[in-house]
Amino acid sequence: MLPYKKIWIMLICVVLLLSGCTAPTDDSADAAIGLPEQEINLLKQTFYEYYANKDELIRENCTPDSVSVIAYYGTYNGAYVVSITMPYLISLGDSITIDGVVLQSGSISVYNGETWMSLQAAYTNGYLTKEALVSVADRVNARYMEQMAALESQNEAIESKMEAEKKQRIAAMKESYFNQYVKGNGGTSHPQITVEALCVLSSYSDGEYVIGLIWGEGLFDLSFRRVTENDFVCYNMSNGEILAWSEAVERGILTDKKFAARARSMVEYCRQKIAYYVEYAQNYLPGVTLEALQLHDVYNNCFIAYSADRPLGVNHPPRLEDVYYWDGDSFITLNKALSEGLLNEEAL
Repeated sequence: MLPYKKIWIMLICVVLLLSGCTAPTDDSADAAIGLPEQEINLLKQTFYEYYANKDELIRENCTPDSVSVIAYYGTYNGAYVVSITMPYLISLGDSITIDGVVLQSGSISVYNGETWMSLQAAYTNGYLTKEALVSVADRVNARYMEQMAALESQNEAIESKMEAEKKQRIAAMKESYFNQYVKGNGGTSHPQITVEALCVLSSYSDGEYVIGLIWGEGLFDLSFRRVTENDFVCYNMSNGEILAWSEAVERGILTDKKFAARARSMVEYCRQKIAYYVEYAQNYLPGVTLEALQLHDVYNNCFIAYSADRPLGVNHPPRLEDVYYWDGDSFITLNKALSEGLLNEEAL
């Protein structure tokens, strides 16, 4: 599965930073924008009054202190150009273009000493010249690039922490499985298996339990075994106990609809992963391990494979011939799926 988490994390951070729609007032932040306190207070007061007269919700729930001046881009012809917001105002900060000048944020307001207006209105009405507009754009875009750099750094830190936590969970799960099922049997059933040799083919955590399929060379023959729910185990992160699927069901752990549904989808995913590994991985991804193999559902049961050391992207662009169709038991080529009526030309 493709790393969509990263995309969602960045989108959430962008919306919060650029819109500031529910951010609490921060006096230190206001003071750092480069305006005297008296002028900041004037902007807050007039901005509140402007919207309070238009919106009953703001009038009843906000005050001038609810307003936050996010950034100051200069004063032109007596007009203040700022990013400013308060609760109940929504601005996604989309980029805008005015007379050929691109600004990487649409969340900009102008106060001309009498009323508030958009940047477009200020330019149209002559409060900003083209030269002033370009100056504003330079400042807005510079701030935008700084924010993006900060977001990327923050996102990398979050991703790194999540990955470290996942690795820690998986390592603890393997250790418990080894002690309970391999070493616990006197080590006679599978003497060739070590903790390091175990791999988790798929796992899912709800914060308390981890369910997953653990495999090691010799545990079972991948070529001739259909994965079922009973092949999965449930790991209790609080006490390190490993439960068989049937035990987890008896204890009521897997009765939650969301958790159980996710577990069933993992069963199917592991079946697909094992089948692809056995049938195609050696040709398409030579050297890739079963644990590292990932499948992405391109469209309607058509899958393409990738791994951490060979992600889909510029260096490894996906090709149509690398896509295979899952017929419920095995992977077949797209041409075969077409000939058997499982796909049509439009889908292809």
